[in-house]
Amino acid sequence: MSLLSYQQFLLESYGEVKLSHARRSFLSEASRKVLGREERSLFESILDLGYAGQIFEAIETDRFESLYESIALNEESLFAKFKERAKEGFEKAKELGAKAKEKLSDATKATMKFAGDLLKPIKMILQKIAEGIKQVWEKGKELAAQSLNAVKGKLEERIKSIVKDGEKKKSLLEESKNMKQMASAGAGWLTGGFIESMGKSAATAAKTEENFYMNYVEAAVLEETIKQIEGMSRQEILRQLNEGEGHGEGGGLKIPFVSAVFKKLGHLPPFKYFHDLGHKVEVKVNDGLNKMSAILSKIASAPGPFNFYIVGGLVGVVVGYYAENFAKSAVKMGLHALEHALGIAIPGAGIVFSIIKYCGIALLVYGIIEQLAGQGEKEKKGEESKEEAPKEEKPKEATA
Repeated sequence: MSLLSYQQFLLESYGEVKLSHARRSFLSEASRKVLGREERSLFESILDLGYAGQIFEAIETDRFESLYESIALNEESLFAKFKERAKEGFEKAKELGAKAKEKLSDATKATMKFAGDLLKPIKMILQKIAEGIKQVWEKGKELAAQSLNAVKGKLEERIKSIVKDGEKKKSLLEESKNMKQMASAGAGWLTGGFIESMGKSAATAAKTEENFYMNYVEAAVLEETIKQIEGMSRQEILRQLNEGEGHGEGGGLKIPFVSAVFKKLGHLPPFKYFHDLGHKVEVKVNDGLNKMSAILSKIASAPGPFNFYIVGGLVGVVVGYYAENFAKSAVKMGLHALEHALGIAIPGAGIVFSIIKYCGIALLVYGIIEQLAGQGEKEKKGEESKEEAPKEEKPKEATA
């Protein structure tokens, strides 16, 4: 086993980034802008108990009361945390009583209001990126289907030739199963939990452990936003938000600190490593499907990496036609149009294109293999199970 390069180490480290951590840090920084010492200590106690995801959900759905009810149920743990954090004159947590609850409510509301103001343009841009990628994924599947149909006869002949050899057929079926797992993970990485998390289900998304593409993006955006606003006053931030217009519509970002966040995004880990990942992964052959498996195993927690000795060639038949038609396709136009409208570069666009291409094609090729080779296996197993099934014994006649 070879040692990771520094670049690979950084990529794998960022692959384990938790969106919840970025959200907590963001809310903590927002509280610094609006709260006094005691109120902030109370609010930090809420974050310590793991409420960041629920606070984000409350901001997005404007449902503070249900959040506060949940926090109130955990009151004993909350004040224990407050006592841990509190210093000097704040050791009188128990004496605060109703006053502490009032302060807690006011502090949480104030922080949520400010955080909501900060998040509004950012969430809008993230939503558009997520929706755009999902649309491009659908266009990519359409192009993959067109490409497969154009070479379907040639592909089917190759598969039929392979399945005539029992050992090759066995390997084909095993590889195709691995290919489907890889492609499904890639599709999930692109379009999985983020579309839902942008609306009212942040708490649901927070429960998942998968690191989808947009989870990377949101975490990086929140962390970079913290850096951009650290030296700014609350008044300056609100001034930029109020004076900014368009939020990327019709020619680019109009809010200075938001613009700075998104301009830096493509140069932050892990996105700055995506463009040359294909050259860095430990793959000994120049096969695109093998490289994609190695890449997805690193960034999408896909099973593998796998070596595709047989299906790689089958996918390659379709990839050739896909590549010829990609430049003028809706796939390429879709992301580029989105980048132009928002005035930003989509982070990791090159790797996104590659995943759309290989995963879309792989899922379709799997279907053809299953149809031509897998169905015969199912029928054969079905016949064998019928032969092996014990015959039912006739009930014995009762003796008088």
